[in-house]
Amino acid sequence: MTDGRTIDADSNPQLSAGRSPRYLIVLNEIGFLYSHFWVLATAIQKAGWDVIVAARDGASPERAINAGMQFIPLRIKIGVGNPIAEIKGILALRTIIRSCDPDLVHLVSLKNVLLGGMLIRWRKNASLLAAITGLGSLFVEDKWVYSALRPLVIYGLRQVFKKSRSVMALENPDDRKFFIDEGVVSAEQSIVIPSAGLDSDAIVPVPHQNNVCIIICVCRMIRYKGILQLIEAARILHREGLRFELLLAGDTDESNPASLTREELRSAEADDV
Repeated sequence: MTDGRTIDADSNPQLSAGRSPRYLIVLNEIGFLYSHFWVLATAIQKAGWDVIVAARDGASPERAINAGMQFIPLRIKIGVGNPIAEIKGILALRTIIRSCDPDLVHLVSLKNVLLGGMLIRWRKNASLLAAITGLGSLFVEDKWVYSALRPLVIYGLRQVFKKSRSVMALENPDDRKFFIDEGVVSAEQSIVIPSAGLDSDAIVPVPHQNNVCIIICVCRMIRYKGILQLIEAARILHREGLRFELLLAGDTDESNPASLTREELRSAEADDV
């Protein structure tokens, strides 16, 4: 499993003992690997581990494959789906985990942590790194279905983190406090990593050509990221006569109910901010 190729999870045989240790990272989209976890994955690979990526192939998996990693298409719905789709997703993830027989499973996003964590709880040889990059719509919106699901999700997460050798990694202290207060994890079992990491050598600052301040926001265009507040702040500064350029670098996300629409973003452009 070191030649870098797409794996058919249903036919991939388990390798014999004495193999290299295996790191399996499970993400919703493979593009998230490139934008957030690429430096981590390549460092683990250089340390002698087989790196296996399970994700939806919305972006091309060729970069990972050409780097010598293995790629498994993950057919799991983002967000809350119908029961049949959820069962199919769980079974697909179960097949992937059983096929890969990983030593470390890195689950990214709340849903993957919940489902994948349940599946590996009883696998004695697998350690769990659970990366919850945000609480998401489930804990932010007041929809009745989310209100009904929250206690179930909290209960499920408590069961997941009863597993020995499991750690929850979060990106801000408030989320960590939330899960500690809810009895999901202990302080010793959780850690805050302020960001996914950035290769600072990849960005070389250059002098401004027109002495205009440039403000850039790089993210998905999600309401809860404060995009509308940023646009309104830009309108205020614009009315006060300040010269600047505001750049929103990122796309809408149709799978996320909190996504802004392209029309909303175009209206900000029409205001010349």
